[in-house]
Amino acid sequence: MFKFHAINFILGISILFSNPILNNDTMPKTKPNKIESNTHLNASIIDSDFQPNISRSLNSTFINESLNGYGLVAPQTRPIDNSENDEWVIVFREYDGQSFTGSGQIGSAFTDCIDCGDAWNVSSNINVNGDVPWGGLNGNGVALGRYPSALAGMDYPYAIWNEYTAQSGLYGGRPYINYDEFGWGGDSWSYPLDVDLTWGQFGDSDHWVGSPEYTFDSNMDMGIINIMYTDWTRQNYYHFRTELIEDGFAIFAQEEMIVDMQDLWSPDGSDPSGYASSPALSMNDNGEGIMGFVGFLGSPQDFCWTEGLHVPIFKLTDNHGQNFYGNDCNGYYHLPVNVIDDIVSKNEDGRIVQHCNNNSDDFGPDVDFDGDGLIEEFEDGWVAYPSSYFFWYNSDFRVDLDGNIHIISYLIAEDDEDIFHWFGGTSGYYHFTINKEDIDNPGPVNSPTGWNWTFLHDIFDGNGIGWDVDLSGGADEFENLMSQISVSKDDSGVVWAVFNDTVWEFTDEYAQEFQESCWGWQTHGGVGVYDNTTITWTYDIFVAKSEDSGQSWSQPVNVTQTTVQGGDPVIYDGIDEMDPHTVGFSDDDNVYFMYQMPDYRNYTVDDGTRNYANHLNNVFVAYVGEDIDFDFNSCSSDLSGDINQDGQLDIIDIVNTVIYLTGGPEFDECQIANGDVNNDGNVDILDIVTMVNTILGNNRTSDATSAIMYETASGVDMTSDGYLGAVELTLSHDLGFELELTDDALVAEYKTNGTTTKLIVVAPETDHIFTTEDAFEIDEVLAVNSHEFIEVVKHVSEFNLSAAYPNPFNPTTNIDFS
Repeated sequence: MFKFHAINFILGISILFSNPILNNDTMPKTKPNKIESNTHLNASIIDSDFQPNISRSLNSTFINESLNGYGLVAPQTRPIDNSENDEWVIVFREYDGQSFTGSGQIGSAFTDCIDCGDAWNVSSNINVNGDVPWGGLNGNGVALGRYPSALAGMDYPYAIWNEYTAQSGLYGGRPYINYDEFGWGGDSWSYPLDVDLTWGQFGDSDHWVGSPEYTFDSNMDMGIINIMYTDWTRQNYYHFRTELIEDGFAIFAQEEMIVDMQDLWSPDGSDPSGYASSPALSMNDNGEGIMGFVGFLGSPQDFCWTEGLHVPIFKLTDNHGQNFYGNDCNGYYHLPVNVIDDIVSKNEDGRIVQHCNNNSDDFGPDVDFDGDGLIEEFEDGWVAYPSSYFFWYNSDFRVDLDGNIHIISYLIAEDDEDIFHWFGGTSGYYHFTINKEDIDNPGPVNSPTGWNWTFLHDIFDGNGIGWDVDLSGGADEFENLMSQISVSKDDSGVVWAVFNDTVWEFTDEYAQEFQESCWGWQTHGGVGVYDNTTITWTYDIFVAKSEDSGQSWSQPVNVTQTTVQGGDPVIYDGIDEMDPHTVGFSDDDNVYFMYQMPDYRNYTVDDGTRNYANHLNNVFVAYVGEDIDFDFNSCSSDLSGDINQDGQLDIIDIVNTVIYLTGGPEFDECQIANGDVNNDGNVDILDIVTMVNTILGNNRTSDATSAIMYETASGVDMTSDGYLGAVELTLSHDLGFELELTDDALVAEYKTNGTTTKLIVVAPETDHIFTTEDAFEIDEVLAVNSHEFIEVVKHVSEFNLSAAYPNPFNPTTNIDFS
């Protein structure tokens, strides 16, 4: 169904020359927080040797059990909501104690004291209270509720779901709503009411994955409910809006098609709905809202051109959902292509390199890690560069109190052959925002009037995995990730991001030693491929905070930290936190969300896979934030010389600095600060040599005090009277100039810009610097030993004295000397 079925996972170490995180700052890393451990943990493990190292980092309350995890798997549903009076309601699928038959029961819980822990009022089986003609697949009267959501009205809590009836269309998705007739203080849910009053009468209505929103229109003095549905038979998206809510009883107007799949396309000519996510709805009490999804829009149609990118697409409303609108892109807005181009350009020198591949004849580069002068199998490799991005389906769309737009999504980098890669420093969670007033005429990217993007979290930063670790044959480790946005109800400047990611560690010292011997984890800056038996892993939940309307973000904090010691990653029985769903509006101090934890002792769905959702799941409600000392410093590392902010100083940092000095991508503030190793206010080749000495050890017997540069017709050589740490040359020449740098050096790079070339050679092992057949002039030469700049003398390799003219007897005679 999804493009991801054709993904070729290419895994390797990340060498990132320019890494714009936090609006061109560096990628944040998690840090410990100060919240006391929570006592409401209700997780389970099978193997007594599989011991979790539990450090609960949020206030969490166990609510109930769900027969399986499919109640929360759709990020577009809204299963938790709160009212203006701080009354809270959640809705979920529940476990009735009978295998399979209870998979469609809907449960609810509400409270007026979310920080009271056990004060939740839980109701069960609220979708079979009455004489609604169920039927299920076999007409056996079993309730088959799906994709539940919750709404917090002014006086009543609501539950919304759809029933799997098989009575209309392919699956018979029939949308329902009910409410507690006694209001927030009661426990008496009404008969289920049809959302679609004409369901099944005029065609194949088949509504699934509803995304609802409750708002109060103060001008009309009435509450309004809007719901967006995916129709799985007609393949379009439909909108329902209440005409009247009377004493909790909601009556909806006729359905309105809000997205026509004919407006979309697919790259392989198949049904476009197979490449589109379900729609997500968000709205504030001013009636400003967004309906958004991801898909392929406009190409090859004439009305809109998105260069074939899989991007966020959305419509807006200003009147509580009375109508939704877009721009001239056939009534749709979408994330502009220039935003993707900006991300690509900032990451244009980011690359992923895989070694241990034994294919150096066809690709490169090769790295002599052990310095023995030979390229062993584990030192062979290839390199790939990100050229585009694919937005994954688990995206969330929100508006804040001012109607400004917030989107969070997972982006996967693609190379120029449209193959997905786990590019470290580029693939991961991104946040996008723009002020509503600028949506029709955006300014430059990352400007006050334009779209602003932030790289929130790198899934490949050493704490994430991105391959089939459980050998299931699918990419479920990635597909199971979910991200959500929540904004403060008091201040639009406060925005929260909640998402889950995988966290891993080596199973033992032997496994770590095995991997490091091949991939160079500690010494050479990161690895990407592991044998499936060398690590243990788990899913954790992360929280990040913005205090400037999403323009910049804190470093994400792992708020669950249920990392594991031991265990079998193939037959996985770990402690996972899955499917976080935030409330639309939290507050300045805390973000509120619900999530679920699989109980791997209870395998309840037999579809041939071992997905977490096929097991009984425990449902939790949580809040976190006020006791966390969020770090808004964009520099994730203050280690001197740590250019790529990965927490260590290695050859990658040297390469990054060389590329920067030869005219590559600009350093950000963190890179400049860390690159000035000797603290002289500049980043130059002296800093590079200091980094080299730190890495390799400064065991030089004699530093050079001067050097002699030999400029010949075929290039440049340089000798010295001792250790020569680095050489930097600036050349002038005609267009089309070409040179060949020496291979006998730790690092050698150059960059030509028009008629100027700058080159740097670090730790040359011979006198030879470069060779060329083209004419050139040397504008500047710099050389350093292990700690200071040294004098360079140009050696004259050829003399020429011309004849005197006009003649030697004139009072004035010219003689040319070269």
